[in-house]
Amino acid sequence: GGGDSPAFSSRRLRVFNTSTSTAIREMNFDYPIVAVRLNTRFLVVVLALQVHIFNIDTMKKTQVLDTPHNPHGLCTLQTMADNSSNRVLLCFPGSTDKGDVVVFNLAGQKVDEVVEAHQTPIAAMVLSSDGHYLATASVKGTLIRIFDVSNGKQQIFATFRRGVTSSTLMTMRFNSTCSLLCCGSKNGTVHVFDINAVVDPLNSVSLAAIKLANAANPSTASTAKAAAQSLFTGLIETLPTVISSHRSSCSVNIDSDVSFICGFISVGVGSGESDISEMSGGNGEVKVSDGVESETTRKKDCIVVVTSAGIVSIYSMNFVDGTGVLENQHMLLENKNQQESTTTALQ
Repeated sequence: GGGDSPAFSSRRLRVFNTSTSTAIREMNFDYPIVAVRLNTRFLVVVLALQVHIFNIDTMKKTQVLDTPHNPHGLCTLQTMADNSSNRVLLCFPGSTDKGDVVVFNLAGQKVDEVVEAHQTPIAAMVLSSDGHYLATASVKGTLIRIFDVSNGKQQIFATFRRGVTSSTLMTMRFNSTCSLLCCGSKNGTVHVFDINAVVDPLNSVSLAAIKLANAANPSTASTAKAAAQSLFTGLIETLPTVISSHRSSCSVNIDSDVSFICGFISVGVGSGESDISEMSGGNGEVKVSDGVESETTRKKDCIVVVTSAGIVSIYSMNFVDGTGVLENQHMLLENKNQQESTTTALQ
């Protein structure tokens, strides 16, 4: 129901079977739908002032929650990895005046807690893949906070600083191991934060990258080693002070005039190689040694960026100098005119 000439009403929800490409259910609501989330147990439909919850098997409505004004449909849904039977978490803004986040347990049909995340309203949020951690950012976009929501008690896990100037964050994602968090802002920058650099410095990705660089270039090993030891020793000793101003470990610049989403993708690389596998022709999938990980193949996290112009870009991350390198790019659009328009937009 979106776009300049919508084909359907924005109040209609259509559920599709992707195997048969057929609509299996249609629902109509009194007001426009601003977001939809679903997993194997629940379907969540977000309106500006309500959240409708359905059982995914029966498609029967189980609950309706009244919410503060939420015109952008901010919410995140995740099942607890170690306790899936009784904790399926749905998070959404709890206030229009400040940055509160409601953590609602869909399985128990109750509010687990209200996280007081920021002093200004929430602009972005995401739960980690195991449901243990909640990352939030306010409309200022300068601070990103991560909370441990695994036990139903509000606890700050880590705090990061994106920058000193305000910028709206459009997207945030954890990697699969919850060791990295990427944030994409409207100013066209993707920042990657090394979570372990704050909570477990000796096992951080940044330190591992420095060690790898030392092994590859022994001539600079002593200098890099001394710098790393100084950095992480100081971090451990002064953690309460440093934690609130820890900067990103890597960043990538995107065209600020193009809307985009970002996340992580695991790709296979051969032992001693830095290049990622090529994207297979036309379908946008990444080949990883034909699906078999051999002894000489390892996996690494890369940043994946998808723009509104239909471009998928994959960047490798250099945690030594804090830069991202474009490794692969793929156009989703097949129409020639659309490709020409996309190329013009990128230029």
